[in-house]
Amino acid sequence: MEGPGKIIIGVSSCLLGNKVRYDGKSRSDLALMRALGKAFVLFPVCPEVEAGLSVPREPMELYGTPSQARLRVIGSDIDLTGVMDHWAKKRIPVLAKQGICGFVFKSRSPSCAVDDAVIISEKGGQKGPGLFRSSLTELIPPLPVADNEDLADAAVRENFIERVRVYRRWQDLCARRPSLCKLVAFHSDHKLLIMAHSLKHYSLLGKLVAGAKGGSIRLLCDRYIALLMEGLQLNATRGKHANVLQHAMGYFKNVLSAQEKQELLNSIEQYRLGTAPLRSPLARIRRHLRKHPDEYLLRQVYLDQQHR
Repeated sequence: MEGPGKIIIGVSSCLLGNKVRYDGKSRSDLALMRALGKAFVLFPVCPEVEAGLSVPREPMELYGTPSQARLRVIGSDIDLTGVMDHWAKKRIPVLAKQGICGFVFKSRSPSCAVDDAVIISEKGGQKGPGLFRSSLTELIPPLPVADNEDLADAAVRENFIERVRVYRRWQDLCARRPSLCKLVAFHSDHKLLIMAHSLKHYSLLGKLVAGAKGGSIRLLCDRYIALLMEGLQLNATRGKHANVLQHAMGYFKNVLSAQEKQELLNSIEQYRLGTAPLRSPLARIRRHLRKHPDEYLLRQVYLDQQHR
């Protein structure tokens, strides 16, 4: 299922053009799938079909509350919650072992919606997650997830891709038997990236790592990745990026000429104002880094050209 270096994400099967929906049709989102396919291996999953339901089948709906939703067939009121839960508890550990690093869900689906499925209740319709999405998040809490409609926005899509790549690096760390030393190194490599999303989380994560003394490394890692993914969900704005770029520039303060400093400052300001892309100041910083290597900056994921 996975080739060398490949990053796998799960995708609601209907988005890939597979005719697995209740009406025997698909909901293919080819433009989005092509965009994501450039970065990842897309692995189709249809909870309803994999749980044994037929194609076509009677439409279903959620009822109850967002925190305790149940799945039933519309009209006959046959409850399929147990069927879906039983399948999910067996399937999700297999997906985790296969190395999925994220999941793209079909919006508004009673099994797959991230947060916009209609849930019928005595108080009227509410919005909440689909049944499979809830199970996946419960069993793999930090896994990056998004729905197809949100990912139509380029900024949201870039954020999701970034979170998936970070989660993959986290999986690699965990596969090598994590230790405090390895966690410190992982955090150090991601400092500029975290700063670009949330100074609050940058501070909290730094304190978490610095204050770790004894105790369970597994619990520490669980707290770290949960907080990291929470922070990375926040948008990295032009202002935040510009501040990080100026922070990185500080590592060259003793080696750049006055002209080089001004050119880099101008490039950062043009980006901040929206008249230049992020790659412009990043390219200047990388050029300076090649001439004046700095061990800390060389390890920064934020400056990795592959991901920009």
